[in-house]
Amino acid sequence: MSESQHLLKQQQGDNIEIIEEQQPINYGSLHQQQHSSVKFKIEERENTLPSVFISWHNLTIKHPKTGRIILDNVSGMAKSGQLVALMGASGAGKTTLLNTLLSRNLTNLTVQGKVLVNGEEMGKQITFVSGYVQQDELFMGTLTVKEHLIIQARLRLVGSTERQIKKRVSEILNDLGLHSCRHARIGSRGIKKGISGGEARRLLFACELLSNPQIIFADEPTTGLDSSMAESVINVMKKLAQSGRTVICTIHQPSSTIYRQFDMVSGRDPFDEINSMTC
Repeated sequence: MSESQHLLKQQQGDNIEIIEEQQPINYGSLHQQQHSSVKFKIEERENTLPSVFISWHNLTIKHPKTGRIILDNVSGMAKSGQLVALMGASGAGKTTLLNTLLSRNLTNLTVQGKVLVNGEEMGKQITFVSGYVQQDELFMGTLTVKEHLIIQARLRLVGSTERQIKKRVSEILNDLGLHSCRHARIGSRGIKKGISGGEARRLLFACELLSNPQIIFADEPTTGLDSSMAESVINVMKKLAQSGRTVICTIHQPSSTIYRQFDMVSGRDPFDEINSMTC
């Protein structure tokens, strides 16, 4: 088993699995794919993204008051050009592992082990080279898609001119298939009709891509979406990985179609795994 295949060592029976899709790294090229009548283009227009290798070693996370062990001696890795999923049942510790890699929301937890980026501990400085796509959609429903991105760009791209901001927003709108709905109100789920769930999820990714991060973390990016929308989001993540980024997400109960898009499940062929479950 190669090092890239052996993504996760679990010595104490944790219920988290890592799924990896290995994609060829093709920096600086244009990737296009048609899916559900939406065309996505992820293009690296700037300098080649530096190669990033993130690894975590013997992570043990405990709750100091209760003594409950959330993660027990978990190790793994991911590198540029790879789409990696942390998979497990509810309560298995997927989001906790993602938070640990990002050094976020760990105030009331005891953390043992190391997280390394290109062989060095970065701690909270990892946020300078990464983007985090959260599960909850926190939008102002009265804004249009373009207005929301412009506000986000002004906050994130400090020192950029208004012309540069508008150019970057235009690029991101085209890249993530949001150009056609750029003037649509975002709306509020269950309150005011707006863009679709898939478009809202892609808008979350768009916000993080404004600053051109080398690593993308996503927490349950397909939760609450129908199968078509979920596949469109996975398609976006695949293209981000193909552009040279490292993409890590948590995922819960993926459909067989999405499941089959990944090459390895903790060292096992996903096709064999599916066949064994259906026998």
